[in-house]
Formats: sequence, structure tokens, C-alpha cells
Amino acid sequence: MIEGMAVTGGGENDEPIEKRWSDCLWIWENPKPGRRYCLFADTASGSGPNYSVCHVFEIDRCVQAAELKIKIETRQFGRLLIELAQEYNDGMIIIEREAYGDAVIQEVKDNGYPNLYHSESDLRVIEDKQNKTKTPSIVPGVKVNSNTRPRIIETLIQYFNDRSVFISKRTINELRNFIWRNNKPQASSGLNDDLVMSLGVGLWVRDQAICRSRPAPVQVSNVLVNRETAIDTASLVPPQAIISGNGKLMVETLSI
Repeated sequence: MIEGMAVTGGGENDEPIEKRWSDCLWIWENPKPGRRYCLFADTASGSGPNYSVCHVFEIDRCVQAAELKIKIETRQFGRLLIELAQEYNDGMIIIEREAYGDAVIQEVKDNGYPNLYHSESDLRVIEDKQNKTKTPSIVPGVKVNSNTRPRIIETLIQYFNDRSVFISKRTINELRNFIWRNNKPQASSGLNDDLVMSLGVGLWVRDQAICRSRPAPVQVSNVLVNRETAIDTASLVPPQAIISGNGKLMVETLSI
């Protein structure tokens, strides 16, 4: 496990209230009217050792409502994300923009789903020779690279050490084998970190671009939960916010 990361959980309160899709989808909370939800998705090929995964979070309280871990073809995964997002009040879908993620993003767009997260194409604001800031290119999804990965891991460590986020048994099992390898944090050889990284990306995007406040921690029966913790709604910013390259908030109205 990464040094400095304190993780507990996986007790009796971790048991989902419902499982679907051959036990691939675990549900802890059903959608509630008037609540905002987002889906943090990471995509695999569907045929290799990795899984396509998704965490469903209620945005304002930072409560995990559901978790999906499945091996499925990319376009089918895109349709599952739409189905899940529609169930959770037309939640915002946040997809890591990588090789397989691009196919899922395209499927979501082709099906006309409107609430798809967008960010800068290169996650940085480029200045020209006249010292004028160029308008960044806004594209669907979020990219993880050598610049953003340390920030994502730092966000995970802060959440875990603050005990301010619920962690499922499946995620904890991945965290136990999440180490520094080849000069970057990742799963031990032959194992998976799909749930860990999608959770990190989602929480990072939530903090930087959707909400600017973290919920207070509550610990029950050695399981990290915050299901009834309130958050100051004055700290909320529009879901159309995007992240600038220096990690600061940049709010813009997006045409989706």
C-alpha cells in the first residue's frame, strides 16, 4: 500500500442493499429525488485482465451510492453507464479519456446523453508569445497523465486519512496491492487498480471542478461512511466547471 495512506473499512455496513448484473453492480443507496449524482468511469478492453469500472457518487454529500466492476465490450459499457446515469437523476458521467475510454465516450455521445463531463484537452492553459492566454480546447472526459496522476493520488490519500469517504470491500482489496512500481503508483504486477484509480480521478474532479468543500468524516462500525453528513451548499459551483492545468477552478458554460 502507498506510504501515508491509512485505509480501514469493509465491515458489516459495507454490504450492498442490492446486487445486479450478475453481482457486478453493487448498490448501497437508491437515487433520491433532487440529489445530484456523478459517475466516475474507467474503461478496459473487455477481454484482457482489467475491468471496466464505475463509482456512482452523490455529489453534494460525497456519498457512494453504487459501484460497478465488469468485463464487457466498450460500447456495451457505454450503454450501461447511460442506463445507470439515467437511473441516478441523469447524473454526470466522468470518463477517463484513454484508448478504450474514447470508444465509451463516443457511445455516450452517439446515444445523445447530455450530461457528459468535459475538460481541457491537454489540461493546461498555453500562453502565446504576446503573453495572451489562448482558449483551451474543451473535449469530453478527463485525461490522466504524469502531471495529473500525483494530484489524484494525493486526493485519495487525503480522503482516506480524513476518513471522509466510504470504501467498498472490492476497492479495499485493490488498495492492499496498490504500490509504487516503476516510479509510479499502481497495482502490483498481475493485479488490478481499476477501482482505485477511477475513485481517485472522480474525487479529484469533484473537488477541483464540481464542489469546493469536503464532507466531515463519520466513522461507524469501523467502516468509512458519511451518508448523512451535510455540506454547505454555498460552496457548490456549477457542474459545467472544468479544471485548468494548474489545478485551479475554471468555470465555463459548456456546449454539450
